[in-house]
Amino acid sequence: MTRSFVASRDNLPLPTDRVVLEILENTKPEPAVIDGLELLRATGYRIALDDFIYDPALRPLLQRADLVKVEVPRLTLSELAEQVQLLRPFKVMLLAEKIETPEVFEACRRLGFDYFQGYFLSRPSTLRNSDIPANRLRILELLAALQRADVQVAELEELISRDLALSYKLLRYLNSAFFSLPRRIDSIRQAVLYLGTQELRTWAALLALASIPGKPHELSVSIIIRARFCETAARIIRAEHPARYFMVGLLSGLDALLDAPLEQILERLPVNQAVAAALLRGEGGEGEILDAVRDLEIGRIERIRALGLSAAATNQAYVEAVRWAENICSA
Repeated sequence: MTRSFVASRDNLPLPTDRVVLEILENTKPEPAVIDGLELLRATGYRIALDDFIYDPALRPLLQRADLVKVEVPRLTLSELAEQVQLLRPFKVMLLAEKIETPEVFEACRRLGFDYFQGYFLSRPSTLRNSDIPANRLRILELLAALQRADVQVAELEELISRDLALSYKLLRYLNSAFFSLPRRIDSIRQAVLYLGTQELRTWAALLALASIPGKPHELSVSIIIRARFCETAARIIRAEHPARYFMVGLLSGLDALLDAPLEQILERLPVNQAVAAALLRGEGGEGEILDAVRDLEIGRIERIRALGLSAAATNQAYVEAVRWAENICSA
């Protein structure tokens, strides 16, 4: 928000529980701005400060902020550490933005940042075709088995039961408040009967990817947000087979999760031609929505608008996807 907008004290027709208002970096703590921020906070809005560098003169803004965004490439590691030390007394959440490498992510995490943004979250490491790590190869083999069109119920039950960590996560999630079932589910067989084969395959794949060893939690969350948003966007524009859009969104992050080229991964997965074409070449309705969602993740809205999604529908769908993904990854 600009200085003039904050100072105007205009009422905002936006839900306070879903919106964080971002203040531009050139905003000064003038009396009219401070009064406007006080009113917004009293209304229930949360305030973020964009591209912030600590300055004692900006303390009045910090005292009314909930989140501070720090542009990482502008600062050295020691300068970032100094910023964290200066900002922590204000009890604001700290977001490190424009993170380009896993090394920078780890450094920011150690410094105490709470949130992270950057291309590295969806960028795979470059590996040779034979270099998929053993622990991730096991996940890929499980996904391949789950995606087979001819997999039988008994085989599906055995596949999931064989992976103790996955079985535990699936049962814990089904028995969580998210589902609020009238009776407890105590076995994978009961899970199959409750969810059905196709639904169980989707949930098992989702939970298998929600906590890849050696990968940041934020990466799994961002990919699941993408998958959920792809499915929701497909429903909004009334596309056929919305569940396929979800799977395209989910599989689109496998290269980053498994550190292997997507082409190599898809050779091991029995996906249909439409899904493969969407993932590799952006073809079809699935590919069109996937590309639009990828653009949205970096702030480009033109493709989403071209699909016919209004700003209100886009915001609502994205907020819902974030909440849904966070519930999944905390299960």
